[in-house]
Amino acid sequence: MGIFDKLKHAVTGGAAKVELQKYDGKLEGGALVFVRVAVTANDNDLTSKGVFIDLHGEDDMDEKLLDKAAELFNPDPEFSWPVATDQVFPVGETKVLENAIALPPTLEQSRTWLIRARVEAPGKDPSSAWVKFDSATSAPPTT
Repeated sequence: MGIFDKLKHAVTGGAAKVELQKYDGKLEGGALVFVRVAVTANDNDLTSKGVFIDLHGEDDMDEKLLDKAAELFNPDPEFSWPVATDQVFPVGETKVLENAIALPPTLEQSRTWLIRARVEAPGKDPSSAWVKFDSATSAPPTT
């Protein structure tokens, strides 16, 4: 892989395919949620500093630009939990990682909660897409 490919992955987060395969649990304060994440390195072995689950609480999914700017002073809540510690992901090999996370006890039910999986890596972290946390489905929608 050339220098431009390495730069591209550092900027775009394309060093790995990250998939949040499953989450199972209720969206309520203090609940345990079981997660399964699959990671596949794309072009080179990927050395990571861990795999994480991120949760973001959105108060308005249709916000205008000025409303988003106001969040600089009053940001939406965000949480992050480790699923796995330092890992090396061999190119082309998919590793499946499972763990449980405990949601914060003060989870605001009035918000729309989004969940994703993320690999901490040099440059932009590769991640899955943000999906709406839906206790009824217990898994992200397939695309």
